Amino acid sequence: MARLFRSPPPIPPELDPKLNRYLHDLTAFISPAGGIDTDFIPGFSELILAVNTLNNSVQQLKTQVDILSQSLNALQLMVNGHSARITTLEGSVQILMGNPVIHNVTTTPVNSLGLNGDLAVVTTAPRHIYTKVGGAWLLVV
Repeated sequence: MARLFRSPPPIPPELDPKLNRYLHDLTAFISPAGGIDTDFIPGFSELILAVNTLNNSVQQLKTQVDILSQSLNALQLMVNGHSARITTLEGSVQILMGNPVIHNVTTTPVNSLGLNGDLAVVTTAPRHIYTKVGGAWLLVV
């Protein structure tokens, strides 16, 4: 047969030194008006000061983030505008690259210079004008 162990009967509160100490410490924090008297909590005022300081810092950081977000949005709009202009300029460059170019040279142009349809003007005597056709320069005048 199993033995049942029972805990000893509880000590009456008025005779329990641990409970009496706990109640004594607890009542030291209760103010006469009710609630907790924070003057009796060590470091409480410093903790509240630190929390308020950190809250102020957080508010300042939030303000800075808002300002930076607005700046970032403005910069993004500028980038978008510049990107659109770059695209337009790239198209213009492609069109211009398809147009003939006039090259100023001092002698007969070499075939590696220019594209078909380009002109070359010899700027020294004897002065001549060439046009590039089929990858070679042909004398025009």
